[in-house]
Order: sequence, then structure tokens, then C-alpha cells
Amino acid sequence: MTIIEKDSVVTIKYTIHDLSGELLDQNEEGLTYLHGGYGGIFPLVEEALHRKGIGERLDILLESQDAFGVQDKNLILIKSENDLDISEIEVGKVVEIEEPETGNAQLFRVIEIEGERVILDGNHPFAGLGIKFQCEVISIRKATSEEIDVGHADENFNQ
Repeated sequence: MTIIEKDSVVTIKYTIHDLSGELLDQNEEGLTYLHGGYGGIFPLVEEALHRKGIGERLDILLESQDAFGVQDKNLILIKSENDLDISEIEVGKVVEIEEPETGNAQLFRVIEIEGERVILDGNHPFAGLGIKFQCEVISIRKATSEEIDVGHADENFNQ
């Protein structure tokens, strides 16, 4: 397979910078995803990669809503230290909190501690940021029927 089409398994190397140029993330080993609307990569990046070939590079600017999402103020919680089942609370620590109504658990980062009061943020750390996504296509192959059935690439696939 020489170009990216629906149901291709694609591996890219990428870097992500914020709009001021600060490096936020990079993956030099390669991110592998199933191409074709399966949710393995930002939709606008996937759209830009469609019909590209090995060695091609992309430089894409994404608004926050097209990348890690906008900041959701409803995902900022203030809890008492006593309400959290954590042995040691510190800024930057990630905690899991169960939603009482649904029983669903969500991850929150401790962003501030004021005495007994702990402020938690359930947004992605890069939510609210526009980003510059740079990538290079390093491999393309046809997906197996099993990968298509489950909707993601098998990272242990051996050709």
C-alpha cells in the first residue's frame, strides 16, 4: 500500500507545539492508528493525511476544539482533602474520582492546594490550547479484517 486510504494502518512520527512554539509532546518512535474515522487521531489531522504517502510531512494548525478540546469549567472541582481517598496529595498528582450519579470514574489533576481545600481539573492538560501538529508518515499497510472489526490497529501486528 503506497497511499493512505480508509482502512489503512498508518504510523506517523509527530511533534506538537503550542502556538507560541513551546514543545508540548512528541513521538519519534511512531504513533500507529487505523485510518478512516475510527477516532485514533484528531479528525482534521486524519483528513489532511488522507491520500498521503510514506515520507510525506504535514504541518497543521488546530484550534483547541479540533485538538484537545476547550476548557470545560464544569471539570474544575473543589474538594476537601478529607473527601479524597489519597495518601499523599500534591500538585500535579492525578486522582480518579467516581461520579456519584453514574458511577463512572474520571481522572483529575491536582492543580492547587489551599490548606484543606484541593482544586482538581478534569480537562486534558492541553485543553484550551491551539496547537501546531507536525508529522511525517513512516509506514502504511492495509488493515486486517480483525482490526477493522475492533476499530483500531493491532500494535503487535507482524507482517
